[in-house]
Amino acid sequence: PGSGEDAYSSYNLIEYFEKKYRVLSIDYKGFHDLNEFLDFIKELSVHEKLENFVLYGFSIGGFFAQSYIRRNGMPFALILSHTSSVKSKYIKWRLSFPLKITKHVVPLIPNKLFRKVFTFLVTGLQQPGHIQDKNYKKYASPEIQWRAIEYKKRFEEPLFDKEYVESIYNLGIEAEKEELSHKSINPINSKNILILKTDNDPLSHDEGYLGKYYPLATIKTFKDTSHLTVFIQIESVIKEIDVFLSGLGGK
Repeated sequence: PGSGEDAYSSYNLIEYFEKKYRVLSIDYKGFHDLNEFLDFIKELSVHEKLENFVLYGFSIGGFFAQSYIRRNGMPFALILSHTSSVKSKYIKWRLSFPLKITKHVVPLIPNKLFRKVFTFLVTGLQQPGHIQDKNYKKYASPEIQWRAIEYKKRFEEPLFDKEYVESIYNLGIEAEKEELSHKSINPINSKNILILKTDNDPLSHDEGYLGKYYPLATIKTFKDTSHLTVFIQIESVIKEIDVFLSGLGGK
């Protein structure tokens, strides 16, 4: 999943796809080392006896998914949703640099103030009641609009505490270092890769790197709904993933 409130976008996907497949979702909380986290995923696949599995990475989860395949090779299939490359200048200055600063500031903020500020920054900019209202009305069914509001309420629960946020920061910074250490691009020539992005999503500004990494990937670009496409246009997202997975059947 993604981080913060984005993690809730996975619930709609899980609810649909667990009717067809076995679905495992991982919480980042408690993981502070990328090696430990990626080893856990690998060990989990062995423990659960997963001969073929599809690795899904959304937002910052997409960076972790890419770290996984650099170390362990391609799984049966890979889905990268609204993610990018840390080599992108936009990601470097608008995401990576602030993360490094925040990592040192978070421990100094009192818990009560931290929750207020963090909740405001994430939910205040991402959910109904802000600039995305018109897109919810345009693209989302009444049920999806209702769910989005419910997810916003859930965000007030103590899931997203300092330990969770620090885990995200530590894993994210280590994933950045790992990608930057790969000076040359070794393309993965697999057709079993789906890349989802939105035309006005700043976190999809990969400057062509994903195309170089995965030249045979199927790329689907949505419109208008920025980083919230997995919330607002969830029916369309599910349809694209469903078609992709169905096409893997005989491979």
